Amino acid sequence: QPALVASSPVLSADTLQPCPPNEYTSWNLPRQAAGLLRAGGYLDRYELFTDLNPYFLTGRFDADSVLDVAVQIRERGGGRRGVAMIHQGTGTVEILGAGVSVGDGGPDGSWLWVWRVEAPRDEARAGRRGHDVLLVEKPESASGYLWWDGARYQWTQGSD
Repeated sequence: QPALVASSPVLSADTLQPCPPNEYTSWNLPRQAAGLLRAGGYLDRYELFTDLNPYFLTGRFDADSVLDVAVQIRERGGGRRGVAMIHQGTGTVEILGAGVSVGDGGPDGSWLWVWRVEAPRDEARAGRRGHDVLLVEKPESASGYLWWDGARYQWTQGSD
């Protein structure tokens, strides 16, 4: 029997291009979260920032029993980036960055290229136990933790 040989093109960093967002990208956002962004007028002021994969994360950020959503956003016109923290249980949205300062993260999260949800490991890192925290990082530089204190989001410096 003849052997089957498949060839594929060799890809390098020079040939990889980001996939441009399309009208279906936003369809991946949980329906309730997208509805809260629309209903609150947030999509008039901000657009989804989809150049970072994944562009949204889920966790229990406000420690209720309902899953919350953190989504990358960018100001329309100004271009400053940030995160919309969508508390699905209460129907509230908190903007971090994108023109709104939060701790040492400042009003522009354009430096944010690594992020993930982490369970709190100690009081110093996340205020109160039981909340998921959002780790945000500038690659090969500094990081911080965003966590809910029951009234607003706080910043705790990670690495420098």
